[in-house]
Amino acid sequence: LAKTREGLEKSRQELFLQLKEREAIEKRLADAATHDALTGLPNRKYFSDHFSHVLAMAERHQSKLALLFIDMDGLKIVNDAFGHDGGDMLIQQVAKRLQNNIRKSDYVARLAGDEFVIVLEQIKAWDEDVSLVCEKLLGVLAEPYDIRGRRIKLTASIGASLFPEHGRGADELLHKADSAMYWVKNTGKNNFAVYDFPQNKPPKR
Repeated sequence: LAKTREGLEKSRQELFLQLKEREAIEKRLADAATHDALTGLPNRKYFSDHFSHVLAMAERHQSKLALLFIDMDGLKIVNDAFGHDGGDMLIQQVAKRLQNNIRKSDYVARLAGDEFVIVLEQIKAWDEDVSLVCEKLLGVLAEPYDIRGRRIKLTASIGASLFPEHGRGADELLHKADSAMYWVKNTGKNNFAVYDFPQNKPPKR
């Protein structure tokens, strides 16, 4: 009888371990589908799904929000000097700085390469809310990075679109934030701008 109980207990423990292992595998698979493997940030798929939900809620509550499109200036220099592993190290440090410098109610995602987006919810005004965040992010992103013991300085370009001023759809707002970011790239970098319509006008600074 004792051996039978011992066998049952062993079987129970083995089953428990198998279930825990399966849960861990399922979690890793779920994370891989929605999160970036390099930084742990939400990926493009998660951003697309979540941003559409956020916009629907903003529409319902008639609240404002901003979408920031961030691109690092000069990542190619790092890749050329340190290889893609060095570039990956830089991207990881950028991701941590972005995460550590936004409100808990906002979120950051990595779209691809050195492209990131941040959604700022329930903002009141461009000058009071969004511009202050952009200035802060430009400052922290311009601080030196450590790549294999060497200090590297890079800057970032940030474009912003506002809901509902610049559109109500996720794709439209992403495109306009991206356009504002490229305007910054083409006019000196290390800066930020908000999209302005019509397109023959420069974005507001």
